[in-house]
Amino acid sequence: MVEKLFTIYQVPADVQAKLLIPILSSQAKTIIGGMTSDDLMSYDKVKQFLLTEFRLTPKQYKVRFDTASKNVNETYVLFTSRLGNLLSYYLRSRGVEDFATLCELLVSDKLKSCLPPGTLNYVLFLEGDDWFYPSKVAGLADTYAANHDNRYG
Repeated sequence: MVEKLFTIYQVPADVQAKLLIPILSSQAKTIIGGMTSDDLMSYDKVKQFLLTEFRLTPKQYKVRFDTASKNVNETYVLFTSRLGNLLSYYLRSRGVEDFATLCELLVSDKLKSCLPPGTLNYVLFLEGDDWFYPSKVAGLADTYAANHDNRYG
Protein backbone atom coordinates (compact mmCIF):
# COMPACT_ATOMS: atom_id res chain seq x y z
CA MET A 1 0.00 0.00 0.00
CA VAL A 2 2.86 2.36 0.84
CA GLU A 3 4.43 1.75 -2.56
CA LYS A 4 1.19 2.64 -4.31
CA LEU A 5 0.96 5.87 -2.30
CA PHE A 6 4.56 6.70 -3.18
CA THR A 7 3.66 6.24 -6.84
CA ILE A 8 0.40 8.19 -6.66
CA TYR A 9 2.02 11.14 -4.93
CA GLN A 10 5.29 10.82 -6.87
CA VAL A 11 7.35 10.66 -3.68
CA PRO A 12 11.05 10.99 -4.51
CA ALA A 13 13.09 7.84 -3.80
CA ASP A 14 15.45 9.69 -1.46
CA VAL A 15 12.65 10.42 1.07
CA GLN A 16 10.63 7.20 0.87
CA ALA A 17 12.53 5.44 3.67
CA LYS A 18 12.32 8.57 5.84
CA LEU A 19 8.54 8.55 5.48
CA LEU A 20 8.23 4.81 6.05
CA ILE A 21 10.29 4.36 9.21
CA PRO A 22 8.08 6.45 11.57
CA ILE A 23 5.00 4.38 10.71
CA LEU A 24 6.61 0.96 11.22
CA SER A 25 5.54 -1.23 14.12
CA SER A 26 7.76 -1.22 17.19
CA GLN A 27 8.92 -4.74 16.28
CA ALA A 28 9.93 -3.61 12.78
CA LYS A 29 11.72 -0.55 14.19
CA THR A 30 13.68 -2.81 16.54
CA ILE A 31 14.65 -5.07 13.65
CA ILE A 32 15.94 -2.23 11.47
CA GLY A 33 17.97 -0.91 14.41
CA GLY A 34 20.83 -3.11 13.25
CA MET A 35 21.01 -1.53 9.80
CA THR A 36 23.64 1.04 8.86
CA SER A 37 22.54 4.64 8.51
CA ASP A 38 23.31 4.51 4.78
CA ASP A 39 21.07 1.47 4.33
CA LEU A 40 18.31 3.16 6.34
CA MET A 41 18.24 5.91 3.71
CA SER A 42 17.17 3.42 1.01
CA TYR A 43 13.52 2.33 0.95
CA ASP A 44 14.42 -0.77 -1.09
CA LYS A 45 17.09 -1.85 1.40
CA VAL A 46 14.77 -1.28 4.38
CA LYS A 47 11.97 -3.20 2.66
CA GLN A 48 14.23 -6.11 1.67
CA PHE A 49 15.78 -6.24 5.15
CA LEU A 50 12.35 -6.40 6.80
CA LEU A 51 11.07 -9.05 4.39
CA THR A 52 14.16 -11.15 5.02
CA GLU A 53 13.93 -10.76 8.80
CA PHE A 54 10.22 -11.55 8.94
CA ARG A 55 10.94 -14.51 6.64
CA LEU A 56 7.62 -14.58 4.86
CA THR A 57 7.60 -17.71 2.74
CA PRO A 58 5.66 -18.20 -0.49
CA LYS A 59 3.28 -20.45 1.45
CA GLN A 60 2.61 -17.68 3.98
CA TYR A 61 1.95 -15.20 1.16
CA LYS A 62 -0.50 -17.67 -0.43
CA VAL A 63 -2.29 -18.32 2.87
CA ARG A 64 -2.59 -14.57 3.51
CA PHE A 65 -4.12 -14.09 0.06
CA ASP A 66 -6.45 -17.10 0.34
CA THR A 67 -7.70 -16.18 3.81
CA ALA A 68 -7.95 -12.40 3.37
CA SER A 69 -11.25 -10.81 4.26
CA LYS A 70 -12.49 -7.24 4.34
CA ASN A 71 -11.86 -5.47 7.64
CA VAL A 72 -14.79 -3.66 9.24
CA ASN A 73 -13.27 -0.19 8.82
CA GLU A 74 -11.87 -0.91 5.35
CA THR A 75 -13.51 0.26 2.14
CA TYR A 76 -13.90 -2.19 -0.73
CA VAL A 77 -11.44 -0.09 -2.73
CA LEU A 78 -8.78 -0.50 -0.01
CA PHE A 79 -9.61 -4.19 0.37
CA THR A 80 -9.21 -4.70 -3.37
CA SER A 81 -5.86 -2.92 -3.26
CA ARG A 82 -4.74 -5.09 -0.35
CA LEU A 83 -5.79 -8.24 -2.22
CA GLY A 84 -3.81 -7.09 -5.24
CA ASN A 85 -0.73 -6.51 -3.09
CA LEU A 86 -1.05 -9.90 -1.39
CA LEU A 87 -1.31 -11.66 -4.74
CA SER A 88 1.59 -9.64 -6.12
CA TYR A 89 3.80 -10.61 -3.16
CA TYR A 90 2.92 -14.28 -3.65
CA LEU A 91 3.63 -14.21 -7.38
CA ARG A 92 6.95 -12.39 -6.87
CA SER A 93 7.97 -14.89 -4.19
CA ARG A 94 7.34 -17.68 -6.72
CA GLY A 95 9.20 -15.90 -9.54
CA VAL A 96 6.15 -15.49 -11.77
CA GLU A 97 6.87 -12.97 -14.50
CA ASP A 98 4.52 -13.94 -17.33
CA PHE A 99 1.03 -15.28 -17.98
CA ALA A 100 2.15 -18.81 -18.90
CA THR A 101 4.06 -19.20 -15.63
CA LEU A 102 1.07 -17.80 -13.72
CA CYS A 103 -1.16 -20.48 -15.27
CA GLU A 104 1.37 -23.21 -14.40
CA LEU A 105 1.57 -21.98 -10.80
CA LEU A 106 -2.22 -21.90 -10.41
CA VAL A 107 -2.59 -25.42 -11.81
CA SER A 108 0.28 -26.66 -9.63
CA ASP A 109 -1.27 -25.09 -6.50
CA LYS A 110 -4.68 -26.59 -7.31
CA LEU A 111 -3.21 -30.01 -8.03
CA LYS A 112 -1.35 -29.98 -4.70
CA SER A 113 -4.55 -28.99 -2.89
CA CYS A 114 -6.15 -32.19 -4.24
CA LEU A 115 -3.38 -34.58 -3.19
CA PRO A 116 -3.80 -36.89 -0.20
CA PRO A 117 -1.65 -35.92 2.82
CA GLY A 118 1.16 -38.47 2.32
CA THR A 119 1.55 -37.66 -1.35
CA LEU A 120 1.40 -33.92 -0.68
CA ASN A 121 4.08 -34.15 2.00
CA TYR A 122 6.32 -36.08 -0.40
CA VAL A 123 5.93 -33.43 -3.13
CA LEU A 124 6.39 -30.52 -0.71
CA PHE A 125 9.52 -32.14 0.75
CA LEU A 126 11.06 -32.41 -2.70
CA GLU A 127 10.02 -28.87 -3.67
CA GLY A 128 11.68 -27.31 -0.65
CA ASP A 129 11.60 -23.52 -1.10
CA ASP A 130 10.88 -23.82 -4.82
CA TRP A 131 7.77 -24.98 -6.68
CA PHE A 132 7.32 -27.57 -9.40
CA TYR A 133 5.36 -27.29 -12.62
CA PRO A 134 2.16 -29.37 -12.68
CA SER A 135 3.70 -32.10 -14.85
CA LYS A 136 6.45 -32.65 -12.26
CA VAL A 137 3.95 -32.62 -9.37
CA ALA A 138 1.78 -35.14 -11.22
CA GLY A 139 4.77 -37.36 -12.00
CA LEU A 140 5.94 -37.31 -8.38
CA ALA A 141 2.41 -38.01 -7.15
CA ASP A 142 2.09 -40.97 -9.50
CA THR A 143 5.49 -42.30 -8.42
CA TYR A 144 4.55 -41.97 -4.77
CA ALA A 145 1.16 -43.62 -5.32
CA ALA A 146 2.74 -46.52 -7.26
CA ASN A 147 5.16 -47.21 -4.40
CA HIS A 148 2.85 -46.82 -1.40
CA ASP A 149 -0.29 -48.42 -0.14
CA ASN A 150 -3.12 -46.21 -1.47
CA ARG A 151 -5.09 -46.64 1.76
CA TYR A 152 -2.69 -44.16 3.41
CA GLY A 153 -2.50 -41.49 0.63
